[in-house]
Order: sequence, then structure tokens, then C-alpha cells
Amino acid sequence: MQTPEALSDYERERGKPMPSKFHGFIQSNIILALAEYRPAYALLNELTLELDGEHRTPDVSIYASEDIDMTSEEVRVDIPPKVAVEIASPTQSDQDLADKARDLLQAGVGPQAS
Repeated sequence: MQTPEALSDYERERGKPMPSKFHGFIQSNIILALAEYRPAYALLNELTLELDGEHRTPDVSIYASEDIDMTSEEVRVDIPPKVAVEIASPTQSDQDLADKARDLLQAGVGPQAS
């Protein structure tokens, strides 16, 4: 475990390690693959969701364009996306992924969102 001084701002804010370049590669490819659905959908990476009093930061969030204000500079939103993508890391447990999926679904993430 790293000392608090050695942690990056990203790690302190999100409570998880910095993503690897492979993680970034996967994330960018997901967004590129879905780009044909713009402008009907907004594709956002690393947007923090404040849902049911919890903070979650999916790797990719997909919103219907009419559901989210893209003119504001928010770093956190309380509107659940239609889709939230979490890219598994080698250090992440299956239980952690299952917990995140459960929390996001219970908070309203899904086609019924908004």
C-alpha cells in the first residue's frame, strides 16, 4: 500500500488506483465504438454519479442527450445514466464488480433512467 504522500490526486479522490494505459485503451475504444450514436446519446468518461447518497464513477456513462445538460461544467451529477460501464482491473475482485453493478442498478441506472 502506498503512503498518502505517494498517492496521486486521482487515487485520493476516487479511492482506487490510477487506471493503466490498457484500461485507457479499452475505455477509448468503447467510446469510439459507440460514437455513431451521437448526438442522440452523450458518452462521458469518469463522470462521478451522486446516487442514493453514494458516489460512483463508472468508466463510461451513456445518457440520452435530452437527459443531461452538456453546457454546464459539473464534475458530479445526480441523474442516473442509461448505461454505466465499469472496466475490470486485474486487482479488482468479482465481488467488487458485482457490488458496483448492484449499487448502480438500485440507484436507477438503466433504460428506465430519467
